[in-house]
Amino acid sequence: MKKLHALLFFVFVLNFSLTAQSPFGTGQITNQNIGQLEDASVLTASQSGFGFFGYFPDAQQLLADYTFDIYVPDAYDGTEAYGLVVFINSGDNGGFKNQWLPVLDDKKLIWVAGDQIGNTIFINIRMGVGMASALRMQELFNIDPARIYTSGNSGGARMAHNLAFIYPETFNGAMPSCGGSYIRQVDQDYETQEPDGHYEAILDYPTDYLDYVLPFDQRFANMTSYNDFREGDIMNIYHNGSEVDGLKGKFLETSGNHCATTTAHFLDAVNFVEHPFLEVIQEEFDGMTTIPFEMMNATLTNSSNLQMGHHIETIAQAKSTDLFLWDDPKGAILETSVQLNSNDFNNNTSFHLGMWSMNEPFYYCGFIGNELQENLPSILLSIDFINEQPTLTVRVENPNQADTEVLFTSSFSDWNVNEALAIKYHLWDEELRIELGAHLDTPLEIETGVILLDDMRSIRIRWNDINSDFWGSTAWSDGAFLTLNSEKNDATQPAAALLIDRVELSTADIAVTTEIPNSSSTTSVDICMEESIEFNGQVITETGVYIATLLNALGCDSLVSIDVTVFDLPSVTISESNSTLSSDMNFASYQWYFNGTALIGATSNTLMATEEGEYYLEVTNEMGCSNFSNTIDVSLTSIANLESYGITIYPNPFSDHLMIESEDIVFEATLFDVLGKQVMADLSSVNDFSYLERGIYFLQLQVEGNNLMVKICKE
Repeated sequence: MKKLHALLFFVFVLNFSLTAQSPFGTGQITNQNIGQLEDASVLTASQSGFGFFGYFPDAQQLLADYTFDIYVPDAYDGTEAYGLVVFINSGDNGGFKNQWLPVLDDKKLIWVAGDQIGNTIFINIRMGVGMASALRMQELFNIDPARIYTSGNSGGARMAHNLAFIYPETFNGAMPSCGGSYIRQVDQDYETQEPDGHYEAILDYPTDYLDYVLPFDQRFANMTSYNDFREGDIMNIYHNGSEVDGLKGKFLETSGNHCATTTAHFLDAVNFVEHPFLEVIQEEFDGMTTIPFEMMNATLTNSSNLQMGHHIETIAQAKSTDLFLWDDPKGAILETSVQLNSNDFNNNTSFHLGMWSMNEPFYYCGFIGNELQENLPSILLSIDFINEQPTLTVRVENPNQADTEVLFTSSFSDWNVNEALAIKYHLWDEELRIELGAHLDTPLEIETGVILLDDMRSIRIRWNDINSDFWGSTAWSDGAFLTLNSEKNDATQPAAALLIDRVELSTADIAVTTEIPNSSSTTSVDICMEESIEFNGQVITETGVYIATLLNALGCDSLVSIDVTVFDLPSVTISESNSTLSSDMNFASYQWYFNGTALIGATSNTLMATEEGEYYLEVTNEMGCSNFSNTIDVSLTSIANLESYGITIYPNPFSDHLMIESEDIVFEATLFDVLGKQVMADLSSVNDFSYLERGIYFLQLQVEGNNLMVKICKE
């Protein structure tokens, strides 16, 4: 009986682990003991030194001492892997957020939050409970290891942020709300409760720990609200921490006081941490790769920059040759920077960063991205260097809306134009957030639905706050292209060149329905001597590279070149010996001709001539080039002429017997069919040919050193 019970128990556990159905049901579950780890080997020390085995308490003891609030979407049945959100609250309960539950359902995320680990509890216990629950929940549920995140409120957000840094091997990102932390102290540019208090720095990470964290490619959605007293601290973490260090981050705010949030707020955070970041353009302008731009009056410099706006040109432009999509919940992220390449300030140069809908292919061709185009959905950011405080303007063209062209205008307050200005777009179906590397003054013009955030460097444009269903359903559906444009306002004055040091564009989906032209293409063409090809109206017969500007399928100018190689024709001579024809060299293929007609099956380098007439050979070499040989006129001996050699053959035509008689002349006789195939050798003593099929044959006689060929016919 004991054996049977043990076996039944084993089967139950095995079935449970395979199906991973929720052991606690679905919906909101409170104060739940989730048990201890079945496999303690999953416990690992942290590379930072702040995890288990040194800083966190024992995981098994934490799991025994604490209960948890859990949310399991109703659709979860264990057959599909769900994501996991490990939440750390500032209060003593799990901290369910009813506004977030629809997002957990829609995005298939399970929630777990420790009870009684609020702000009054030591931080090593709070983070230890969160990490232990992450490991245990993976035993209890079917969890996708690529979708495990931390989150938290206020002080709990600081714990969640740190926990993601401590165990980047487990957590793919973090969504801290109304609080945050970082792995080093950052500049204190924005208002805080305690100026220069370095709220963000909790733990003393190793100085090189960032190098360990970066390759994990984590994502951090920093959530706050306009009247959150921690908003300035979170700005410092975002702008002066993750952005400076190259971590993937997004700053998300909503209206309200400390820890205010909404369903849309959390949805934006989840969409960001799960953004696939498919690269459409990643160009450092190092000159070592093909540039994904069609350029006009723009060149690469030796210092890995794209230089635009030469002194003698009015317009310079780089236009992307890759289309991209952005109008979805995850959207696109674009980063670039611009600076004036001039020691003295120049007051007649403008820079334009444009995004244009590929509604009609003809918009792309000959397109100059310094002005909006009527009825073409577009977003144009322009910087005018009209004085020592350049002005930034954001314009849009939307065929669905009226009177919304200029959305925002403001002057920079602290940008030295001889330094690079970073420009970053977070662009998705709900909004465009423009983040700059310098600060702006109070807006000179601002449309309803547009806000200059209180960091004075972020412009937030919410499309539907301007007008409901702002872009409609057709704009941008076939993709967009990008332009970088430099414009000289006064054609009589020299313009300082603008330098672009990089362009990086990532989207959630790069599939588009329309292709745009490549700026250049080269095709290799091989021809043989005496052949020719036509290229752009030119007949080409010699080796070389030939270049032309042609119209492609979209009617756009494209630089097209062909690399032509001309190969010599093969040279071949044939000769005859005893009615056998052969070539003097080896070639890839052969074809024999008789009286101008190709002989079927005669494709070897030798041929037995079985009829009188003209024979020649066509050969083809390994390069595919063909040529003809000399011609040989073959004469065969008639039966009547054999009498001079003392040989008689009769009857001809014959039926079953053929007689070959000689006057004491020694000869050798061989019989061939019409294709030159040997039928019988040594016929000197054979006269019964009844077995032969009716038809024409050739009899070869070797007499006194001569090779004689005569035609015979069997009836």
